[in-house]
Amino acid sequence: MQLFPPTNLLIDELQQIKLQCATHALMQRTMQSIADVQPISDFDLICHHLLLVNEFKKLLVNGDQFPSDNYLDIHRELKLLELENSTLAASRF
Repeated sequence: MQLFPPTNLLIDELQQIKLQCATHALMQRTMQSIADVQPISDFDLICHHLLLVNEFKKLLVNGDQFPSDNYLDIHRELKLLELENSTLAASRF
């Protein structure tokens, strides 16, 4: 079932929001995750995402800082750990 037609104004607005968010991304992987965002119609998944948004909103309202810098991109290391008997060198970190 197609929730929105591809030419819907909301889809255009979503693209603009994604572009704005991508300008704040610190890692290439984050930029790709933003680019992959699509509208969803699964009620449970929507509720889950709304809970995450509400949690982040509470941080902002309370004036708390969300640590958003100094993260290492460990995607390659996580992929390596999927291989049986693989290990990581401590010197990588």
